[in-house]
Amino acid sequence: MRKQLFKGFCAALLLAFVIFVVCQLHGAREPTYQEKPLSFWVSQQQRSWLRSDSPSRLEADRAIRSIGTNALPFLLKWTAAKDAPLKKKLMALAKKQSLIKVRFHSAEEYHVKADAGFAALGALAKPAVSALIELLNQSDTMVRVAAEYDLMWIGPEAQDAVPVLVRCLNDSNSMVRFRATRCLRDIHMNPELAVPALIRSLGQPGVPVRETINALTRFGESAKPAVPRLVSLLESGDPGTRLAASHALEVIDPAAWPKASFDYQNLLQGAH
Repeated sequence: MRKQLFKGFCAALLLAFVIFVVCQLHGAREPTYQEKPLSFWVSQQQRSWLRSDSPSRLEADRAIRSIGTNALPFLLKWTAAKDAPLKKKLMALAKKQSLIKVRFHSAEEYHVKADAGFAALGALAKPAVSALIELLNQSDTMVRVAAEYDLMWIGPEAQDAVPVLVRCLNDSNSMVRFRATRCLRDIHMNPELAVPALIRSLGQPGVPVRETINALTRFGESAKPAVPRLVSLLESGDPGTRLAASHALEVIDPAAWPKASFDYQNLLQGAH
């Protein structure tokens, strides 16, 4: 019994020491707004995520934008977070002992925090684009996905990332491919690179056809090379795909759209 207690005490002591070291290494002070740190405002923004017009969400967005580019080093650090093997062992150890109450934050939690921060900053986060491009080249799948989320919020100001996002359309991971499609949709720049790649990726496993069609639609007339493929999708057995393709033709090439307008109107009526 004493031996077990001694082992438990040693494990707790080791855990406390590791936590102290980690805190010393990562203890840089976060920028503040109204004397509250960035993490506080990001958490408040997360809690109000589904209520974009709520007072608390608007206050959090205003606070993060006031902190501005000073938030970027921390947001990038959170985006790059990984659950290393040692951290996973420490998390497991923390659950097994009760002498020290400590809660580790998983990499996924950090990624969500970064996503919320970039969502508030939007185009203001343009200085982070080059660092996010570097993260797109990381071997860790979830880091790549997290970086794609962040670039999506920056929008057209993240156009330098388009060549790498085009490569991500061929990634072995379906979530990376899916998020790259949405990224290209929201950035909608460099059509000479993005449009051919999106056409090639139509129907790729893990990425709904409608997502790719929606991405092409955002390029407007610059997506005219996609017209033949979109016309062929008007014969799809999926009504949602036919509707998306018809709407895309209306936006991209109005001259080609009358061929699909009747079906489009019928689908719209059916949707109601």
